[in-house]
Amino acid sequence: MSDNTEFSKWRGRLWPVYVFELKKLIPMILMFYLILFNYTILRDTKDTLVVTGAGSGAEIIPFLKLWVNVPFAIIFTITYAKLSNVFKRSSLFYLVVSSFLSFFCFFALVLYPAREVLHPTEFADYLQSILPSGFMGLIAVMRNWTFSLFYVMSELWGSVCLSLLFWGFANHINRISESKRFYALFGMMGNLALPTAGLFVYYASQARGNLAEGIDPWQHSLNLMTGVLTIGGILIMVIYWWINRYVLTDSRLYQPDDIVASSKEKLSLSLKESFLHIIHSKYLFCIALLVISYGVCINMVEVTWKHQLRMQYPNPNEYNQFMGLFSTCTGIVTILMMLFFTNNVIRRFGWTVAALCTPVVLLITGSLFFCFVLFRDVVPDILFLTLGITPLMLTVILGGDTKHHE
Repeated sequence: MSDNTEFSKWRGRLWPVYVFELKKLIPMILMFYLILFNYTILRDTKDTLVVTGAGSGAEIIPFLKLWVNVPFAIIFTITYAKLSNVFKRSSLFYLVVSSFLSFFCFFALVLYPAREVLHPTEFADYLQSILPSGFMGLIAVMRNWTFSLFYVMSELWGSVCLSLLFWGFANHINRISESKRFYALFGMMGNLALPTAGLFVYYASQARGNLAEGIDPWQHSLNLMTGVLTIGGILIMVIYWWINRYVLTDSRLYQPDDIVASSKEKLSLSLKESFLHIIHSKYLFCIALLVISYGVCINMVEVTWKHQLRMQYPNPNEYNQFMGLFSTCTGIVTILMMLFFTNNVIRRFGWTVAALCTPVVLLITGSLFFCFVLFRDVVPDILFLTLGITPLMLTVILGGDTKHHE
């Protein structure tokens, strides 16, 4: 009996998968979904902690990214490389994921409740009194160091668990022919994590109306989100174990001999040689310019928008509730654009037009946002009365639309 007779296949473009391959595909999709679900919770929560923290604000974000995230990423990379020589792949996966979960539980149960004791508030106040105002963001990093640590660990969850662990595992167990069919489905199904996690963040931040007197509402919301985060992390490890136990032992789904590393010798360049190579290659230079421009744009918009957002929602529950709603709307719009817009634009107008849509929209919405921030005091009040909205809230909405297009 031929394979086509024994195993039926859905031949549509949206689902180019053999039935027997679902045993591998569905667990991988679930793992991808759970990693993104957790990352959405962490991304919203980390911003709420550092932006609404005492003596802090949106100005802390650039300092965190440069002076904390980068060193921690370098330290983790070196540590992971050394551990990979000691532990086998599966053991290292469990070790990394469980370490993240342990930290987030420790933060919610110990570090956050003890923040008043652990944070050097008096020393930070002294530094703020003698240093120029430009150091306020750096001082805030130290003032709320437990929040800064949570921010960094949340950022690392996205880059480590998604980029390193998941995609490294996917590339290890999938043939090239499978990756061409599976990876688009990972992205399509994984995007459901954004709206669902956003809704959970919204309701978890809202669940404070019936609390007993004396209970910190934000602590209660943080505990809820940490509990679900932990369950999601445990499920990720269970799925990983199941794949190793039942998928990688199935010869139809995994053939180690079929996944062969490239035998070509890798080109090794020094930092100076790499820089010169980029300068002399117009394609690499343009790509580098795109990456740098994106980083500048996202930081300019992000800091300004989150400053406006904190002015509108100084309470951490309300701030996080808005971030959850923002993540939900972003996820829904992203899914709709993937299904009905992106392919049609590429098919009718070509890749160049499709690629230009994002920077053009960002230019328009970003210009409107910054113009409104600078000149909203001269806008006639009749506009806000007609819209039924305050000037600050309209600024937040315009900034949110710009941030979504990034």
